[in-house]
Amino acid sequence: MIGGCTAKTVTAPGNHSAGYDEYVILGEYKGITVDPVTVTEEDVDAEINRMLTSRAQISQVTDRAAAMGDTVSIDYEGTQNGEAFENGSYQDQLIELGSGNFIDGFEAGIEGMFPGESKDITVTFPQDYWDVSMAGTEAEFHITLNYIRQIDSIPEYTDSLVQELTGGDLTTTAEYTAWLRGQMELDAVNYRRSQLMNAIMASSQFKDLPQNRIEAMAKELNVYYTDVAQQQYGETLEEYAAAYGMSLEDFQNELAMQAEQNVQQDLVTLAISEKENILITDVECEERAKQYGYDGFSEMAGIYGEERARELLLMDKVRDTLLDA
Repeated sequence: MIGGCTAKTVTAPGNHSAGYDEYVILGEYKGITVDPVTVTEEDVDAEINRMLTSRAQISQVTDRAAAMGDTVSIDYEGTQNGEAFENGSYQDQLIELGSGNFIDGFEAGIEGMFPGESKDITVTFPQDYWDVSMAGTEAEFHITLNYIRQIDSIPEYTDSLVQELTGGDLTTTAEYTAWLRGQMELDAVNYRRSQLMNAIMASSQFKDLPQNRIEAMAKELNVYYTDVAQQQYGETLEEYAAAYGMSLEDFQNELAMQAEQNVQQDLVTLAISEKENILITDVECEERAKQYGYDGFSEMAGIYGEERARELLLMDKVRDTLLDA
């Protein structure tokens, strides 16, 4: 039987005997101010509309030129000095022209193209591009416009749609709206925690990172975003990535980078808990697990494992303690 998250020493990473100074030199972490974030009715409505739009009936337009605001399907191949580069090619990529999700000049190069037409464009990767080896360099893209994606009808927001979307876990639009608001408010809290951690990370230093943590975090992120795509939007992870102008491979590369950053944040947070002797009780574990939509800590532990679930909730407490100080 999975126990509660008592303030005790455990053998997994995250306990106070782990010695986090092996991995991190803490920077300044006290007295940092982060502005609150408010979730409005308009914010919730916008998310509901996005969910509905993702389930729309669509058709393929092939008899006019692409314009800004259109969502189009393209095939593209990127090269530098005539050589294809990694993650530079994709087929049937959905992209919203004008969204700004692609490299500067890429979307503008598609504007005015007709379905079936191909062209070559030259763009420059931004200096802050995630792949530092590509940052600031030029690349050529051979682009073929397949079709313009047209929305013919958007489903109504109904109880039956909610039941279909959630597999019967939620049965009414009121329940779904309340659940979605709760998720968005939790996202707002997590945003504040993230801003706090960014400030702390800026003055912290790292030694060698434990590779097993990075690998476990990458898997954790993949599962998380797969669930978000399915439960909130009824999409596959590939469709979810495409909505942000990314191929699945590019999205997973982003997750790999995010995994390393998250591990760094975890180690900093756990080092603070160790230094400040911040612990978490059974009752707090139950309450915080329920805030994430679990029936209780036992359900959360069944997904993450007891030690990782305890660690996640302890880290939330550490960040909230710093924000409330």
